[in-house]
Amino acid sequence: MDDRKIRKYVIAGGNRYIGFNKKTGKNTVVENFRYSVKLKYVMAAVILENLDAEVKGLEDWKIISAVEAVSPVPHGEPLDIDGMVDSCNVDFDLLIRRKKVLRLEYLEIEREITDLYHAMEFYDLSETDGFRLYKMMQEKLMERRKNKDEALKIHYVLSGGTKGLFNNQTKERIRKLNQRKYQPRAFKELFLAYGKPCK
Repeated sequence: MDDRKIRKYVIAGGNRYIGFNKKTGKNTVVENFRYSVKLKYVMAAVILENLDAEVKGLEDWKIISAVEAVSPVPHGEPLDIDGMVDSCNVDFDLLIRRKKVLRLEYLEIEREITDLYHAMEFYDLSETDGFRLYKMMQEKLMERRKNKDEALKIHYVLSGGTKGLFNNQTKERIRKLNQRKYQPRAFKELFLAYGKPCK
């Protein structure tokens, strides 16, 4: 089944969530994920934007995927997979959950990149606005690269299993991934003209 059709998001802050009180017809703070409202990303963004000031000030509210909300993996913080492999101390269940979170995040990043591409295509921007759009695109492309690399490392660990850990096959695959370099396909001069690549 396509993840884009089933993914849901919640508004979370600390260990609390935004729920809905049917009696008052208003959003309210709930302590249990079970009572949080699960929504499509766009609807969650609308609710977050329109929270009562009193509720908004209680937590640093963020929109996260429902999968992430019930996972012990911190949002936005990649796992130290290289360290896990070096020490052979791997939590396979944790990696499986993290892989699901990364998949949801990847789909959201792709949607954002698509919007940026179309903004570039449809609008003739000023130099200032064009540079701002470029920086937004750069940030999203770097975010996507980090997401893909972490997901690929998890794939290497899961597909290699314990055998791959102990015979160093998984470690070698990750080493090659960390050391790879992009080879230009069309505009080679671009990669000679500009300075040091960003990290």
